[in-house]
Amino acid sequence: MISGSSDRNRLFEYLEGLFNGNTTRAWYDEYAENLAKATPRGVNDSIDALIKMSDDFDRIERSVARFIKASGQGLDKAENPVIPADHYLNLFIEENRYLKELLTQQTGNFKIVVSFDQQKPEYKEAKAKLFKLLLETKAVKPHYLKIQYSLFPAYEDCSGEFRCVKLMWHIQDGILKDLNTLLKMMQNTDDWSSTDFNRIYGKLFLNLSTLIYQEEKILFPLAFRMIPAGRFTQMCEDIDEYGGAFGIETKKYKEKSMSENLKNHEERKEILYKIIQNLKDEKDIHSMKKEFRSILKDLSPEEIAEAEQSLISEGVPVEEVQKLCELHVAAFEDALKKSVKREKITKVLPGHPVDTYKKENKALKQILKKFKKGLKAVRSEGNVNPVKEVFSEISKIENHFTRKENQLFPYLESVNFTGPSKVMWGKHDEIRLLLKEFNTLIESGDTKSYVNKGKEIIPAMKRMIFMEEKILFPTALRKLPESAWIEMRKGENEIGYSWVAPGNLWDPSVIREASPAISEGPEIELSVGKLMPDQIDLMLKNLPFDITFVDENDKVRYYSQGKERIFPRSPGIIGRDVQNCHPPKSVHVVQKIVEDFKAKKRDEAEFWLQMGGKFIHIRYFPLFDNGEYRGVIEVSQDLTPLRALEGERRLLDD
Repeated sequence: MISGSSDRNRLFEYLEGLFNGNTTRAWYDEYAENLAKATPRGVNDSIDALIKMSDDFDRIERSVARFIKASGQGLDKAENPVIPADHYLNLFIEENRYLKELLTQQTGNFKIVVSFDQQKPEYKEAKAKLFKLLLETKAVKPHYLKIQYSLFPAYEDCSGEFRCVKLMWHIQDGILKDLNTLLKMMQNTDDWSSTDFNRIYGKLFLNLSTLIYQEEKILFPLAFRMIPAGRFTQMCEDIDEYGGAFGIETKKYKEKSMSENLKNHEERKEILYKIIQNLKDEKDIHSMKKEFRSILKDLSPEEIAEAEQSLISEGVPVEEVQKLCELHVAAFEDALKKSVKREKITKVLPGHPVDTYKKENKALKQILKKFKKGLKAVRSEGNVNPVKEVFSEISKIENHFTRKENQLFPYLESVNFTGPSKVMWGKHDEIRLLLKEFNTLIESGDTKSYVNKGKEIIPAMKRMIFMEEKILFPTALRKLPESAWIEMRKGENEIGYSWVAPGNLWDPSVIREASPAISEGPEIELSVGKLMPDQIDLMLKNLPFDITFVDENDKVRYYSQGKERIFPRSPGIIGRDVQNCHPPKSVHVVQKIVEDFKAKKRDEAEFWLQMGGKFIHIRYFPLFDNGEYRGVIEVSQDLTPLRALEGERRLLDD
């Protein structure tokens, strides 16, 4: 039984009776007085309570349709707010007005068509008109998408567990499915069944009519009262994504959003910037939350990321922002946790890069649980082997980090969103250092030290997961176009994955073919000889070392795709500033080399390092054309086999 007034409880009793098959006149008469006093909130709460009892949405759908019809007298009398003409909700009302007209026109033609008397002179014309009207009704889809992906998340944020959205979504999907079925039936005269057509159309008409009524008498009035005005302004931005149904003009709604949102956004951004600027330690967090409660309650991940970027743009060193980053997350934790509900609505399909990142995070959480358990066992039992095994699994995080650095960050930079990627790369390096230190300590046998270091690793990784899923991924999904994610997906396999394999439901056409066709084209005249484009590509891909070319504007223009890669690369780095292809702590070194090359202070730079048991040699060479700087080549090679050579080997020796 739901809580609240006796009228609300009685409404639920009536609905529960309908659900259990009691549809008699006597049952209605018993509750008629309560139904006549029905309010949007009371009807809504009753439906919520029923959905809490059962997940049989087909059965619930029929019961709710009867329930809403029975509650009509009360809902029609309810004092609902007047929604302004330029308000976001009025766009839905305009679309419903058009949809109602379509239903009216369908009714007359349906009566002629459903007779299936093809001898009637008006039959053929009525069938053609009904087909056209049903086809036009399919244009309701943007209306449903805006409700599902824009209005429902805002509703849930304001009202907690709002189960009605599940039912409405179920009905909307059913409507679109039934429309397709009817259109196919009308196109295929061999499968023309009067019984099936009548049944499906009757269900479609009822659901469309019920949804329109439910939206205008329950959903929109409650939304107008409950959702903050600023959130509606934000929702207007979604119009570009989903459009207006039936070709309805949306200009006035977008213009209002632009003018109001610009003002609100700039004000919020300024306040948020000041909060972060003044947030120096944990002691500030509680007082800050209390003082700025109103702005923090519906704070978006993007706004936090933009505030961090503002700090960097104004000259605050990236390292300082990194130090503040975890304080930001702690301060804005309540607002960020709200995004959990949104994720249920805006989930990406398996195979999308964000889905893969999240699955890796899920796997990492389980590994960290084992790691924590292993650290406890070391102290109590002294057995270090389980910890070593789990630590080797944790170390596979490198692929996760590298894909972000070489795939996701470049595309964020392409839309001028560089701050969060710089900060997060620095956090990657902090974790890398922790892992390196732990590995050294565990080999040393200093139990106390490596257990303590292990305890640092766990919260550091959990904070990284939180920052990714509450700030980075939501912001990236909002800022980046679909084409960017497609290109990212193409480059992921070159780097690899951590613990999981990507799914295959998201746009399989983006997966790189195993053997891409070799491009055709005219021969390219070189300083010596001529080569076809495919010959150049084949030659560069088979060099026994990696080459990367950076042009005179410090943009990465090319990298070779050898069989054995030394450093991970992906198409996402093409066109990226070379400075952004390196961790923040080493950017100054890269910058110094490039500046020296341009000033002709040196004609080569080289480094060598031990990595994964290999001896890696890296050299940089500046390129000049008639004295003009044209870029730099990076050549990386694994010299381990060469350093092991002894004696001699003749050309024909086996």
